[in-house]
Amino acid sequence: LFPAVHYSLPLLSFLLYAASRSGNQLNLIDFGGALGSTFYQNKKFIKHLEVLNWNIIEQEHFVVTGRKEFQTKSLKFFFTMEESLSQCKSEILLLSSVLPYIADPYQLLRNAMLLKFRFVIIDRTPFLSADFPDRLTIETVPPIIYKAKYPAWFLNKNKFLDFMQVEYELFQEFESWESWDLADTKAQSMAFLFIRKSND
Repeated sequence: LFPAVHYSLPLLSFLLYAASRSGNQLNLIDFGGALGSTFYQNKKFIKHLEVLNWNIIEQEHFVVTGRKEFQTKSLKFFFTMEESLSQCKSEILLLSSVLPYIADPYQLLRNAMLLKFRFVIIDRTPFLSADFPDRLTIETVPPIIYKAKYPAWFLNKNKFLDFMQVEYELFQEFESWESWDLADTKAQSMAFLFIRKSND
């Protein structure tokens, strides 16, 4: 447990903006949202909305535990985006600190584009400061949190933006609070709000 909430203000501003453009409704898919940490972190700022549906896509053990212990009227758990969309039409896709841990981040983004979300929010995602190719690294979790190692991507920002802007307009970007010193360059965590160019 962490002693205090560490808000991502870019994410919160994106959520409230998207809700204001959607009739004071937040119908959202949080891909890789664990057991709802981001939902609970921001709940005090969004619970007043006329409609609040926060749908998490996760691995099987998270979904099973989430449905048993954490599911509410507003917070639900699903195995796939398609399953979630069959029960609730979500206009917003949230990818918060998840793209680095996907084997093929661009395949996930391609799949999301096919589902035609109106808004795509990227938060806490590291991008290389220099124009180097995407880089796969090993992340070591600090023991104070828990003992683990993960493969983790650092993405090329220009490549990422070119890819996204085929289907989406970049509405706004911010630097998030995390940064890294790598052997030959730096990396900065970023937040982006993309809006689909057409709603067909």
